[in-house]
Amino acid sequence: MMMMFTRQTMYIQMLIDMLKSKEIIQGDDVPAFDFAVRNDPDSVAALHEVSGLYRSFANQLGMVLPKFPPDPA
Repeated sequence: MMMMFTRQTMYIQMLIDMLKSKEIIQGDDVPAFDFAVRNDPDSVAALHEVSGLYRSFANQLGMVLPKFPPDPA
């Protein structure tokens, strides 16, 4: 599980660095983008999809995870 999160974080950071190096984004764009994504109703569906994937993987490893809030849709 930790390797999955680590690799995901590394890829995201690499993408941010590439966008900055091409001057497509600036340092203060990332927090604004993060805020927009967190407040977009469509992000809720993605959150539940990814949660399901991680939960499935954890279950295969025999891990018991706490319940996630139900999908409002």
